[in-house]
Amino acid sequence: PAVRQLVHRAVAPLVEAGADRIVLGCTHYPMIRGIIADLLGEDITLINPGAETARQASALLVRNEISNDNSHTGHTEFYVSDNPESFTEIASMYLQSEVSANVQFVDVDSL
Repeated sequence: PAVRQLVHRAVAPLVEAGADRIVLGCTHYPMIRGIIADLLGEDITLINPGAETARQASALLVRNEISNDNSHTGHTEFYVSDNPESFTEIASMYLQSEVSANVQFVDVDSL
C-alpha cells in the first residue's frame, strides 16, 4: 500500500497533464512496472529504456556477427555509484543469484 500511494503521488500529475507515454527513467522502476501500469490505465504506454537498449545492443551484436554463441562462458561486473553492499544485497534478491564478486564503487564526481 505504501509503494502504491507513493507511485500514485508521482504519476497523478502526469495523468492529469494528459501524458500518453511515460518513460521509466530509473533502473528500479521496471520492478514496480505493474503498480505503475495499474495506476496509469491502458491508455498510457510505458516505455522501458533498459529493455529497448538491450534489444538494440543484441541486434547490433548479431548484425556485426559478434554475439555469443553460448560456447564461451562470460563473467559479470557491476559498477555502482552508491553503496556496493546495499547493491549486492538488493541485486542478489532481485536476480535470485548471489551477487557478491565484481561489485565496484565508482565515484562519478571524479569522472
